[in-house]
Amino acid sequence: MLMHVLLDARASRRAEVGAQVEALRRVHSLEDAGGLVDQFHHLGPGGRIQHLQARHMFKGQHHQMPARVGEAIERDESALSAKDDQVFGAIVLLERSAKQAFVGGGFHRRVGPDVGHAPGRPKASHQLNCNRAVDRPRGGRYARSMQQLDLFEPTPATWTVSQLNQRLRELIETQGDLQDIWIQGELSNFSRPKSGHWYFTLKDESAELRCVMWRSLAENQAHVPVDGEALEVHGAISVYEARGQYQLYADEIRPAGEGALYQEFLRLKAKLEAEGLFAAERKRPIPAQPNRIGIVTSPTGAALRDMLNTLARRYPLAEVVLAPAAVQGPAAAAELVAALQGMNDFAQPDVILLGRGGGSLEDLAAFNDEALARAIVASAAPVISGVGHETDFSISDFAADLRAPTPTAAAELATPDQLELAAGLAELQLALARGMLGRLQEQRWALAELAGRLERRSPQARIREDRQRVDDLLRRGERALRGEARVLRSQLEGRQARLAALNPAAILGRGFAVVSKGDGRVVRAAQDVDPGEELDVRVQDGRFGVRVKNEDQD
Repeated sequence: MLMHVLLDARASRRAEVGAQVEALRRVHSLEDAGGLVDQFHHLGPGGRIQHLQARHMFKGQHHQMPARVGEAIERDESALSAKDDQVFGAIVLLERSAKQAFVGGGFHRRVGPDVGHAPGRPKASHQLNCNRAVDRPRGGRYARSMQQLDLFEPTPATWTVSQLNQRLRELIETQGDLQDIWIQGELSNFSRPKSGHWYFTLKDESAELRCVMWRSLAENQAHVPVDGEALEVHGAISVYEARGQYQLYADEIRPAGEGALYQEFLRLKAKLEAEGLFAAERKRPIPAQPNRIGIVTSPTGAALRDMLNTLARRYPLAEVVLAPAAVQGPAAAAELVAALQGMNDFAQPDVILLGRGGGSLEDLAAFNDEALARAIVASAAPVISGVGHETDFSISDFAADLRAPTPTAAAELATPDQLELAAGLAELQLALARGMLGRLQEQRWALAELAGRLERRSPQARIREDRQRVDDLLRRGERALRGEARVLRSQLEGRQARLAALNPAAILGRGFAVVSKGDGRVVRAAQDVDPGEELDVRVQDGRFGVRVKNEDQD
C-alpha cells in the first residue's frame, strides 16, 4: 500500500526524495545520519515517508548496512542513542504535523502548530503514524515495549461510543508517566467480592479516583486496607471501556507513612550531599588484594553467611574479622556506629564490608542514619556498603567508598577472583563475554519487539474487563433478586389479610354462632328442627347444647 502511494507522487519530488534516501544509506558515521535531519522538513509528505523508511532501516537493521556503518555503531553505542533521539525527534514532528491523504496523484497536509498549511489541496482522510518505543517502569524495573501503529489509519467521520472509549484507552496507555504512577489518598468504598478482586476509591478533599486490583496481585499484598485509611497506591491509569470511565489498575498498596520516611530520606540525602560527603573525589580506592577484611553486620543474619561463603570461594587468603551489631531496631544505628569505630581502632582492616539483607524502608532505617553516614566517611579503612537488594538504596550506600547491590556483591567487590589471577585465561574469558553480550543484546531487541507484538494481541485486557463486567452483573442480579423478593412479600401479606377476613372463626368473633344437629348437619332454617330436639351450638370460644322448645317461623 505504501509503495503504491509513493508511486503516485509527482516524478520531480521522487527524484529529490531518492537522492536524500540514497545519501542516508551511504552514511559513513552517525554524524552523517544526524546531519540529514535538517533536510527532513522540506521533502514533503511523500518524501518523509521514504525518509522514515530509510531511517528505520538504519536504526533497526544496521547489520545489513555497509561494514563501516556497523563498525561505527558497535564502537560507540551511546552515540547511536544520542543521534537516534535527534532523528527520532524529526519523526515525532512528522507524526504530529503530517496527516496525509493521496487523492488523484496529489496529497494534502493536515498540519500541527509547527508546519504551515499547503493551500489548494484536497482534505486528508488518513493519518500517518510510526513506530514508537515506550519505557514503562514496573516495580522499579524498566521494561522496553514496542507499540506498532498503522502507517495509514482511517479516521471515522462519526465515532461510536465503543470507538471513542477504545481510542481514549489507547491514548492514555501510551503515556509513560501514567503507566508507572504513585497516588496518595484516603480509601473508601472498599469491596472484596467473591471473585477475589479489590475495588475501591481513593479520594482527597476535592476529588476521587476509582481503583481496581486483580486477585493475583491482591493475594500478594501484605497489608489489607480498610476504609478511611491513608494509602499510597501504585499502578497504571487506563479506561474501563464498558462504562467509559478511567481508573487506576493498582499493583501495590502501602500505608502513607512510608512516603513520609522516603521524604525524610531525601531531605537527609540532600543535606549530606550539600556538605560534600557523597563527592566522588572523596571516595577512596578499594585495595586489589586485601590481607584483612572487616565485616560489620548481624552475627545471626543470612547476609553474614553469604559474605563468608563468597570470601572463602573467591579469596581464601584474606583474614576476616567480624564486628557484630544489630541491623534493625531503635538501637541498631548506634551499634553500627560503635562497631565501625571499634573495627578501625582495634582490627585495622584493609577494607570494611557494611551489609544486611533486604527489607522495607522501615527495616533499613538504621542505614539511613546521619551518625552512621558520618562514621563511614570518617573510617580509616575504605567501606563497601552492601545493604538490601539491588533496587534498595540507603544513605550508607552514598556515603560509602563503593556501593554494592547486595552483601554477596560487596564481598565480591572487595576481593579478587582466584581465576582472574591467571592473566591469559582472564583475557580469553573477557573476549568471550564481550561477544556474548553483543549477541545477547541483539537477541534482547528481537525479543522485546516480539514481546510487544504478543502483548498487543494478548486477550488479557479483554479478559480483565469481562471479569469486571461479571462482577457488575452479579451485583445487579443481587439487587434485582432483593427487589423481586420485596414484591412477592408484599403480595403474600395482602393475600394473608384477605384470607383472615374470610376465616369462619372471624365471623364467630362478631357474635354469630353455628347450630348443628346431633348428626352434624348444620341448621340453616327454623323448619329444619322439631320441638324438643337437642342441638349443638358453636360460638367463638367453645360450644354448648340446647333443646328446642317450640318452632316459630317468620
